[in-house]
Amino acid sequence: MWIQPASFQGLIKARTDAQGYYKSPELNLAVAPFEAQAYKLLDYHGERTCVRMGGETLADFDVFNPRDGAVRNFRWKMTGPAEGGYDNLTWGGDLRFYQDPSTADADVVRDDETIEVTLVPNGPLVDGSVGQRLTRIVQAGQGVRDVPAGRYDISAAVVNDDGTKTPLNIKADNDVQKVPFDTTITILFDGLSSCGHYATYHATPLALSR
Repeated sequence: MWIQPASFQGLIKARTDAQGYYKSPELNLAVAPFEAQAYKLLDYHGERTCVRMGGETLADFDVFNPRDGAVRNFRWKMTGPAEGGYDNLTWGGDLRFYQDPSTADADVVRDDETIEVTLVPNGPLVDGSVGQRLTRIVQAGQGVRDVPAGRYDISAAVVNDDGTKTPLNIKADNDVQKVPFDTTITILFDGLSSCGHYATYHATPLALSR
């Protein structure tokens, strides 16, 4: 748990007990109001990630004056709009598709092409839960948004005008892994290793090729 003045520099850290409750030390009323964010550090397949927690309600991200007392309840959210941070964020991970510069012109997947992306969980998700097979149909330039973070086997195909599908090659080259082109690869979402951020996950870049 991080508590900091809304308008001044300063930071107070509090750690939960075994029951998930936390208690802050006395706050300086002279620098009120304050705001709170909650985080969880975890190691997932050898990668250290700090996950920002969601509020039970929007009010959990409101500023507060300690003179009046305040209760803030946070919990782990895997998907949905991410409140308490920047606009247009989700609690899940995003995939961003790009054109690899080594790809021949004839093999480039255009941003306006429709693709079908299939994600099959490869083990438990980051919160220990059992994931579900996901299929998303999107334009390549839009990417895939708000996927419950975890390790997945991913494949993709172009959806042709006649409804047929042409399998694509896909590769990962980001902060957490480097996987060469193949029709199916295993990916990890690119998280943030330190706490204190207002984001959720980086957009994980993946290259596509015919």
